[in-house]
Amino acid sequence: MVAFTVSAVVALVVVVALALVYKTVLLLTIASGLSLVVLLVALAVCLSKILNAFTGIERSLGKIAMGVRAIDTQTAPLKPSIEEINNSFVPLRDGLKRVQAHLASANRKL
Repeated sequence: MVAFTVSAVVALVVVVALALVYKTVLLLTIASGLSLVVLLVALAVCLSKILNAFTGIERSLGKIAMGVRAIDTQTAPLKPSIEEINNSFVPLRDGLKRVQAHLASANRKL
């Protein structure tokens, strides 16, 4: 791409120099046409590279979304079990709070 752009710019400079030397409208028209072609080709190449980058990003995001959905599907059955386990620990928590209160009371008396 760089070699093409450099050669096109050199050709454009040569055509413009010839146009200035010979003072012809035809050569200036050719120079304008060449500059337009170079601009359009460079724009097409750059847009193609941007499109390829976005395609890669889209592919990566698709894989991430698929992984998140798989994790959600695999862990969905755990919610009722976790709630049941949490509820079974409530009496233990309450009992440990009573033990803590008794130990604090014993510490104050000592």
